[in-house]
Amino acid sequence: MAKIGKFKRINIVLLAIIFMIPIFSMNGIAKSAKSVKPVKVGKPVVTTVATDNGNIKLSWKAVKGSGKTKYEIYRADSKKGKYAKIKTTSKCTYIDRGRTAGKTAYYKVRAYRVIKKKKVTGSFSTVKKATPKVTVKPKPMTYVNEMPVGTAVPFTVGVSVNKHSSDGKYNSDAAIARSYAELKEIYGCDDPNGYNYIKKYNKDFFKENAVIVLFLTYGSGSIRQRFDSLVKNGNELCIGMTTIQPEVGTCDMAYWRITLEVKKSDIIDVDKINCFNQTERI
Repeated sequence: MAKIGKFKRINIVLLAIIFMIPIFSMNGIAKSAKSVKPVKVGKPVVTTVATDNGNIKLSWKAVKGSGKTKYEIYRADSKKGKYAKIKTTSKCTYIDRGRTAGKTAYYKVRAYRVIKKKKVTGSFSTVKKATPKVTVKPKPMTYVNEMPVGTAVPFTVGVSVNKHSSDGKYNSDAAIARSYAELKEIYGCDDPNGYNYIKKYNKDFFKENAVIVLFLTYGSGSIRQRFDSLVKNGNELCIGMTTIQPEVGTCDMAYWRITLEVKKSDIIDVDKINCFNQTERI
């Protein structure tokens, strides 16, 4: 076998080392790449609480991890409907104000962080729904000595007065329902027949109309009422009513729920109801 000179052997070793350096370098880079874990942002756990006055409060647990976390809140009118982003916040709570009482809304929330100028988002939370509670309650009706001067409010064409027996819960109170959910709450009827009576006031009716509900108590079931006029004076609505009382009547208590149908546009800012009552004997 031919002998290899000393210098030639050194050159061969050096060449081998030079060619092996990139191999070790590439292996090091590969190992470093494998050691870098992708950044993940957790999924919020959301609870919903329907509050009074058409507000819905959302709250969730903070997503764990380093860095500043923000949350995007999305809302839809149905569970599988189109969700729109309504708020971005760094807090873990949000109040969706001014929602229609009785109308259900659907929500989902996701978290995100900005890492090296890049937005990294997490998965959406489970969809949650909430329905704002109705808080409209009957208020005591004030009786006045004469009809005030103001704007005449017509009864809705077709129907002016409806009556349904009450349970005696109220004495002489009144309230305004501007939606079916409010009417159902105000009506406060415990028996199914009561709800059968008011269910004719559907969503189409409440698009342009409202219902004034009166709770009246009489010492005799023979006493009847006639509603003559409505007059609006500022934020007050006065009902002109005639109590028709027979000379001889039955000896029983009578509790009435009375509904008066009006246009929403005629009572848009009304929050107080008065009554001018006169008696007619027959």
